[in-house]
Amino acid sequence: MLYKIYSAIAYFISRNLFKIGLLVFFKYRVTGRENIPKKGPFIMASNHVSYMDPPAIGAASRKRLYFISSEHLCKNRLLAFWYKSVGCLIIKREESDHSMMKKILHYLKEGKPIAIFPEGTRSEDGAIKEPLSGAGFIALKSQAPVIPCFVKGTEKALPRGAKAFKKSGVTVYVGSPIDPKDFKFEGKKKDSYRLFSKKIMNCIAQIGKRYGD
Repeated sequence: MLYKIYSAIAYFISRNLFKIGLLVFFKYRVTGRENIPKKGPFIMASNHVSYMDPPAIGAASRKRLYFISSEHLCKNRLLAFWYKSVGCLIIKREESDHSMMKKILHYLKEGKPIAIFPEGTRSEDGAIKEPLSGAGFIALKSQAPVIPCFVKGTEKALPRGAKAFKKSGVTVYVGSPIDPKDFKFEGKKKDSYRLFSKKIMNCIAQIGKRYGD
C-alpha cells in the first residue's frame, strides 16, 4: 500500500516536471487529446525515436500511464530506481517474459492504461520500423482499445547518441482508437499478434505522414 502511494506521487511529480520542461523549452503541444479515453483501460502506442518520447507521451495523457520498458535501460542503478519508482513495467528483451506479460494484462484488466513502443527500440534514422508482436499480443489478449500516437520533434530535441538537448518543437499527435474487437483473423494466433502489431504501426505511420512534415 505504501509503495502504491509512493509510486503515484513519484509519477505525478515526474510527469509534471517533464511537462513543464517540455512546455518551457520545447513548445510542447498535443493534437487529438480528445481521442484518449477518460475511463477504462487503453494502450498508448507510439513511434520511438528518442529518450524524450516517454515524457512526451506521459504528458499527453491526463491519466497515469504504465510504461513498458526494456531491461537494458536498468543497467544504471539510479535510472533503474527511478523506473521502478514511477511504476514502469520492466520486460526482458532477449526472451519471452511470460510473468511480465501476465502482469501487463492484469493491469489492463484492472483498468490501468499501458504505454508501449511497438518497435521495441528507438529508430536509428527516424523511419518507422517493423514492430515486434508484443503490442499485438497485449491488445488482442486484453481487448483494450489502442490509441496510436506519433511523436514529432524529439528526434531533433534529443537525437540518438546526443549528450545534450537541442532547440526543437515537440508535438504529440493522437489518432483515433483502434478496437481489437474489429480485428478478424482465422490463422495461427502468433500470426494474428504480428499482423495486429503491424496494423497498429501502420496507423502510427499514417498519422506521421499526415502531420510529420
